[in-house]
Parts: sequence; C-alpha cells; structure tokens
Amino acid sequence: QQRLNSMATLKDQLNKLKDRFKKQHPELPESVERMKEVVEAAKASKKKP
Repeated sequence: QQRLNSMATLKDQLNKLKDRFKKQHPELPESVERMKEVVEAAKASKKKP
C-alpha cells in the first residue's frame, strides 16, 4: 500500500510538471504528447515479467 501511495504522489508531481512545461512551452504540445507515449511504453515494458 505504501508503494502505491508513493506512485500516486509521483504521478501527481509529474502531472504538475507537465502542466508547468505546457505553460512555459505552449508551442511544443506534440513533443509533450510524444514524451507521454514514451513514458507509457516504458511503464508497460516494466510491468511485463
């Protein structure tokens, strides 16, 4: 349970960072989306045993 909580906190921080990044660099929305895809892919590969 503790690990799950830290993951949620981490995700929250990541979302805040992403929001800040989007505000600072509104001209780069597509690169943010690409970054998100890369992160999701990395997470998916980690989940596999």
